[in-house]
Amino acid sequence: MKFLVISKWKPEANPELRKRMKAWKPESGVEYVLEPHRMIGRCKGCFIVEGDDPTQMIQGMAGWDDLVEYEVIPIYPSKKAVELTK
Repeated sequence: MKFLVISKWKPEANPELRKRMKAWKPESGVEYVLEPHRMIGRCKGCFIVEGDDPTQMIQGMAGWDDLVEYEVIPIYPSKKAVELTK
């Protein structure tokens, strides 16, 4: 299953975020389809992950929740989404 993850943080968290990102390694069992991208001029970013067990993704995000708020949205290819809404 794939998830779009939107993250946002306060400007004062930027120095600590940069420091942590240098040491960051992806969680095992989670594939980054789109690696983390920052939105220019905003304290926001996004990435897309895929994995069989969303628990691993959530555990990985937990180490950042003192600085970052997350919105996690399950995403599907358009054809699959249409099938699910029938």
